[in-house]
Amino acid sequence: MEVSVGQRLKINKVEEGNSMLQRRLLDFGLMEGAVITIQQILPFEGPCILEYEGTLIGMRKRDMKILQMERV
Repeated sequence: MEVSVGQRLKINKVEEGNSMLQRRLLDFGLMEGAVITIQQILPFEGPCILEYEGTLIGMRKRDMKILQMERV
């Protein structure tokens, strides 16, 4: 999914696979039903800065692929 700054997204599903990444997301509270906001997209395929409940989280685009999201 192509994302842009300011966009709000709802996480519908966290795909299985990388259990360490899944645990990290769960530690931040990023699970099914969470609504995140894209705060910044860094250039040259850099990470995205997400905001969830006042917390800023840096996440690589390749790691974001395990999240099934929809626009809110």
